[in-house]
Amino acid sequence: MQDLSRETHRKVIEILIAIITSAALLSTAIACVAISFGAWKDPERIADIQSVVRTLAGALGGFILAVGLQLFVIDRRSIRANAALEAAKQEIAALGRLITPQVDGALKYRRELEQWPLGLSDCKSLYINGMSLRSFTNEHLQSIEGIAARNGKCKILFLRPRSNASAVVAKHFIKTESPSKYDNEIIQSIERLSRLVERWADRIEVRTLDNVPTSSIALIDAKSPTAKMVVEIYTYDESSAYRPHLSLAPNVSPIWYNYFERQFERLWDESEAWSFKRMGG
Repeated sequence: MQDLSRETHRKVIEILIAIITSAALLSTAIACVAISFGAWKDPERIADIQSVVRTLAGALGGFILAVGLQLFVIDRRSIRANAALEAAKQEIAALGRLITPQVDGALKYRRELEQWPLGLSDCKSLYINGMSLRSFTNEHLQSIEGIAARNGKCKILFLRPRSNASAVVAKHFIKTESPSKYDNEIIQSIERLSRLVERWADRIEVRTLDNVPTSSIALIDAKSPTAKMVVEIYTYDESSAYRPHLSLAPNVSPIWYNYFERQFERLWDESEAWSFKRMGG
């Protein structure tokens, strides 16, 4: 619309130039013809006419100059507007790439996740599921204790030891036909939490599930404006550090954040509370 308005403005100015120029030239020509045929013989009248013609020519020249400058300004404005429009298009395209990043930008190694595990230092809740969670219980007991001490809530979901699911994982992840080694690894992870559960049973819940998960979901400060989530996708024969991870937040990726939050809730609802009395039994 702006380009159309500028073009219309330009056309109107060009038409005015043509009309005024034609009128001035026609008047000058008529005056010259009249003088040539003796219409005015009085020298004073001729001098007056010549003065008028010079004045008209000067005014016409000034008008043409002013219009030329105006056309120049219109062209410059049009160039600047087109440059600004092109820059805006590029910025919008860049913003679009930020909002919907490429897969290589969305998936990250665990070491590339800034908010994990730093986000555990002052969070109020942590919900997490996994298989043995060996690294997590080895490295983050202090963080779990800190959440409980702040009157926060922890929900921790393991693969159930001595289950069909643990046997499948032992065979395909640990590469052993005997699941007992993997079962013991899960039980040791749960045992690391026993002291904390004994002290804060109402703030730390531990459950197990007889189902092989496709991902580990860590949800920090659920249902809060600062909520964030890390999803680790389980891949074949690969350690946790080198599996693909997704970092999600409800205000940035609401569709997939809500999806994986529902996934965790469904897994939690299907699980069973772990009885610490049966340790080692």
